[in-house]
Amino acid sequence: AIEARLVGYFAGAPRVIRLADLGIHAYLASHILKRPADLSWSDDDLRVRADWGPWAVSGRLTCKRPNLMNLPRPDGEGDKLVSLRSMYVAAPGNVLVAFDYAQLELRMLGLITRAALLLDALKNKVDPHGLHAEIAFGRPQGSIGKKHPLRQLLKTYIYLWAYGGQPKKAAQLLRAHRNPDGSRPYGKFRLDDAEFLHAQLDAMYPEVVQWRDGIVQKWEANGFCLKSYLFGRRRDFLDSVGRGYDEIDQVEAMLNFEDQAGGADVVNDGTLRAVSPDLGIPWGEEIGSPGPYGPGLNHQCHDSLMFEVGEQYSDEVIRRVRPCLEIEHDGVFFGVEEKVGLRWSEV
Repeated sequence: AIEARLVGYFAGAPRVIRLADLGIHAYLASHILKRPADLSWSDDDLRVRADWGPWAVSGRLTCKRPNLMNLPRPDGEGDKLVSLRSMYVAAPGNVLVAFDYAQLELRMLGLITRAALLLDALKNKVDPHGLHAEIAFGRPQGSIGKKHPLRQLLKTYIYLWAYGGQPKKAAQLLRAHRNPDGSRPYGKFRLDDAEFLHAQLDAMYPEVVQWRDGIVQKWEANGFCLKSYLFGRRRDFLDSVGRGYDEIDQVEAMLNFEDQAGGADVVNDGTLRAVSPDLGIPWGEEIGSPGPYGPGLNHQCHDSLMFEVGEQYSDEVIRRVRPCLEIEHDGVFFGVEEKVGLRWSEV
């Protein structure tokens, strides 16, 4: 029911962004996306309109024709390099306002497992990824900044570890990882490196280890994973083994589901509040209708939302929408960071 209400909203409102240049987009669609027939736009307003659906097992919305959730991020800053996202722009007189949930999955992991080290870091506004790197490699607290390569390594690795990934598989995935420029920062990452990080994280977070073991025990006893944290969405894992999944894959899928579905609950709950008539923002009521404040919500992409609003109303929209999205559950605060720009690539 939650997802159906969200899809219904997208179906009745402007839901993607004005194109900077239809011709350039069609060219790139033909040569990069390779699927020009899947693109649908209206010649009168140059807006691409996608098909939204509630079919993801985690509770997240899905998007196709075209899939606007998987457009690559820009390789450079601003407009230095052309990207698919850079071609989506606000209509004249409007701006795009994006709200991004900070560390959504990591915060949900702390909420589910009650991991003391993580909860303490979040409460005291300590960067958890930097803290993990400092503990693992014996560095002084506060010595590893946001662009430090060890922080990037732990930021990538903790999710592989938390979702039950084995050291061998984690090492393979990291070695294959590529940056936008094509470089492989972990090309020399070895199995013993993965085993070292596994041991370090196991020691930091015994609560997460206990949670993982508990998920397996509950599945063996009941045949299904726990329900999602807020809305109680259940995914049945009873008959997955033997249909292309081995037991390790099954465990990874279950661990991933509980965290991902919990994050989807937070985003969907916030989205419904942000578009509620109770908020009192008179968005456009029909597709293409500008409305006094602009078309309103036009995208939900995993852990972020984007609105198109009249430029003069951007500060007011931020002030009124932010409290709808931010929420605290059992001592864990789920906050958002906002950006304002003219192009999707800027926000």
